[in-house]
Amino acid sequence: GTVAWYKYLEKINVLEKFDYLKDYPVGTLFIRRYRNIQKQGHMAVLYCRIHNENKNEISQKIIHSYGDSSYKGEVGLTPLLFSHFSLIGGFYEFAVLPHNWLE
Repeated sequence: GTVAWYKYLEKINVLEKFDYLKDYPVGTLFIRRYRNIQKQGHMAVLYCRIHNENKNEISQKIIHSYGDSSYKGEVGLTPLLFSHFSLIGGFYEFAVLPHNWLE
């Protein structure tokens, strides 16, 4: 689970502090650490980047399972910043670039 992945990625020194202003490449892994049985952490993968020409913005979409009990572990797409700012102060703590975890 989340603990094992976090420990492994920490051991191989590929965790970087999450920066919500950074334009991450597709395949980037986002992590929130395990804290306790109620706050077990979270992992998401950057699935796609969509350019909105009208607003000159790039929307980054992640694929992840929803933590809310009403969704019962469903997997879906969510805008990265919507997910990150679902928690006051921000949700994601670390990013791992694709070449550091995908082979």
